[in-house]
Amino acid sequence: RELRWYFDKGTANQWPAMNTDTALTLLMAEQNLRPLIPKQASDSLAALVNQARETLKVQDKSGRKKTWADSVRLVPRGFVLQPADIAPEVMSNIFDALGRNRQLCITNRSGKESTVNPLGLVMRGTMLYLVSTYYSYSDIRITALHRLRSATVAMTDRIVQKNFNLDETINSGLMSWQLDPGKPKKFEIEVTQEIADYLDENRISHTQKITALDDGNRMINFSAEDTLELRKWLLGFGAEVVVHKPAAVKKWIQKMAQGLVDVYA
Repeated sequence: RELRWYFDKGTANQWPAMNTDTALTLLMAEQNLRPLIPKQASDSLAALVNQARETLKVQDKSGRKKTWADSVRLVPRGFVLQPADIAPEVMSNIFDALGRNRQLCITNRSGKESTVNPLGLVMRGTMLYLVSTYYSYSDIRITALHRLRSATVAMTDRIVQKNFNLDETINSGLMSWQLDPGKPKKFEIEVTQEIADYLDENRISHTQKITALDDGNRMINFSAEDTLELRKWLLGFGAEVVVHKPAAVKKWIQKMAQGLVDVYA
């Protein structure tokens, strides 16, 4: 029989003594993660966060540490969407199944039930995904946790492919929506000097090369996988970035731009 114990939700001072630096770091991490992760995940840190706050109350007499904590902030880059709500029992049961090497019985929004083999959890931006295989099939799929109505731990052991590695699976393009997997493309994009300076500081790829053009613009050459994410990122620069190669990407952007002209005409 499996026995477990737990602390009451939000109980402070349940862990070994925490020093001031650890408390400050934890509070900064909690503050920065709060808008990025589901509420159910951030709530699980409540006890530690409360302990960190109690620790700093004791240390605040000098005022020095408090000033440091109140003077450092993280501003998200770009527009950040709010995390989707995940049913609490869905997340806890997925954690349980992963820890016990069990299969999961999941039900999606439409009511369809499936038996899956949970292989891992991946956070992408503000979204949490379950990496799994369905039934006895070997193809790996991803499922957004907020789209699950329920998830229960099965009594049967999960089926894991031999030599499965989550990092290798992610690096192979699982989350990138590659349009031609395993075949990096040579990109040639013309950009303004301002964009070139930005990309010189924040490189697209280690293969990136920037060449000055006679009109003051810059040509950037690099090799990368052709992904939907990369295409949308290039499109987001508007007229400041012109894709010359690959031809398929150039044609896709032209089509998207024409579509914008049509709907806004």
